Amino acid sequence: MRIKYKGWEFHAGITHSQQMVGVNSKIGDNKHFLMWDFDNVQGYVLVNVLKVLQKKYKLPDIYILDTGTPMHYHAYCFKLVDWYDLVTILNRTPFIDKHFLQIGFLRGYYTLRITPKNLKSITLFSVLPSTVPETVDKLSKPELIWYWTKRI
Repeated sequence: MRIKYKGWEFHAGITHSQQMVGVNSKIGDNKHFLMWDFDNVQGYVLVNVLKVLQKKYKLPDIYILDTGTPMHYHAYCFKLVDWYDLVTILNRTPFIDKHFLQIGFLRGYYTLRITPKNLKSITLFSVLPSTVPETVDKLSKPELIWYWTKRI
């Protein structure tokens, strides 16, 4: 519903939403680990794109996860980077979800959901091995956030 009055606009609506749990990129002051959100890209193309980034930025293992929706993936790399390096790498990543990129930049951290959405579980798709050591302990307790999102 929309109502316009003297230059003001009022919006009201109802959406079908569900609560999600997400993990944040931020680890301490100005430190983050790498995470990506990809939409509308074939898995084999994504693997090749991330291999190029891995080599260019000397990244450790990259974990690619299938979100359960066709051609939608998340990826994690447990390398500790500062905010500038995180934003630089993400902005230079082809096929990254632009909404993910913009919202994370505005908030000062990035978030990826870890709970199923629309009954679609997240599963491991591929691991891109590297000889570069990880600088973030995967077993450390990450910062989690609860948030609402639209159901599709």
